[in-house]
Amino acid sequence: MSYFSLGPIRFGSFEFNPHNRELRKHGMRVKLTPHEMSLLCLLLEPPLRIRTREEIQRQLWPANTFVDFEHGMNKVVHSLREALGDSATNPHYIETVNATGYRFMPQLLKPTHVDKRDMFSNVASIAVLPVRPASPEDLSRCDRITFHIVAGLSVFRHRIIAQATLRSYKLDGAAPRQAGEILGVDAVISGELMRTGSTLSLTAELIDVSDGTLLCAAFSEAADAVGSHYEEQLARDLLHQFRPLLHPASESPQLSFDGRNFPLKPNGKPVPRRRATDFM
Repeated sequence: MSYFSLGPIRFGSFEFNPHNRELRKHGMRVKLTPHEMSLLCLLLEPPLRIRTREEIQRQLWPANTFVDFEHGMNKVVHSLREALGDSATNPHYIETVNATGYRFMPQLLKPTHVDKRDMFSNVASIAVLPVRPASPEDLSRCDRITFHIVAGLSVFRHRIIAQATLRSYKLDGAAPRQAGEILGVDAVISGELMRTGSTLSLTAELIDVSDGTLLCAAFSEAADAVGSHYEEQLARDLLHQFRPLLHPASESPQLSFDGRNFPLKPNGKPVPRRRATDFM
């Protein structure tokens, strides 16, 4: 289930409806071949990320198909770009990534308006699942990113499962929704860290555990440079994209305060004096 199930999505002058696999420009239908439509669906499938040429090959042609995949793939990508008025040299929608594959550029992607805060209003507890690394060498980086996400969420009124608590559960191999059911939370954040050269890409999904609905998807990039604070930057960017769904602690009528105007947690202990905007 993806946030595209909530309605058509828009980019530029285009509107794409994944349910009936229909693309329109200024209300007029754009004709695409089955391969072009399959490629567009794959590129737009959240979380937005680099789709390798091997992945695209599997999507467009069954395993027992005998064609010149390289030539065929180049032709499909070129024709889809033409249909979108896009180009490889100055892309607005489809970006070529170091001959590895292709990625839909997320900055122009606009889901059709849905008041997701209403959908999220019943979410009182969230668990941040450990960010998954693309390779073992990024495991420690993923741990730090997960920590910063949890720290950023702590300023909101939702109950956040502590990482020490989460590690006490056996979640290996569990799908995000299943993990959320095991933890007894209303929503989970599931993320993955990808690396392309010296560029790190973080994709994450905020998932409603009750039905598996994707409430929001987020994407962020940062350069893996010596001395940079990219782990905190990636987490900060992610929380900024989730922010419309989150409720700052200052908005919560459920918080009480001690005599020094420190908000109190349900257990009566003071909450650190921080603002939601500190992590935005």
